[in-house]
Amino acid sequence: CLQTDKEMHSQQESVALLSQVKNLERDKWLLEQQLQAWRLTVQSEQDVLVGRCSEMEVTMETLKQHNNRLQGMLTQALTKMEAQQHANNTPPSFNSE
Repeated sequence: CLQTDKEMHSQQESVALLSQVKNLERDKWLLEQQLQAWRLTVQSEQDVLVGRCSEMEVTMETLKQHNNRLQGMLTQALTKMEAQQHANNTPPSFNSE
């Protein structure tokens, strides 16, 4: 009777351990699925950020070109203004005949 109790207890422990192993394997599988989902999310977000970065680089280049053009126009306008001021401040020359 004592031997049977030990065998039954041992068998119950084995069943409990198998159940725990199955639960752990299920948990591991679920965690792996979650990790894979996170990896895909991170990759997708990274792709979006890389795309935005590229767009910003193009925008910056366009803004640089506009800025250079505006600086050139400003320089031309200042040069014209200085020339007009110089012309207005120069006394008229009289031809004495």
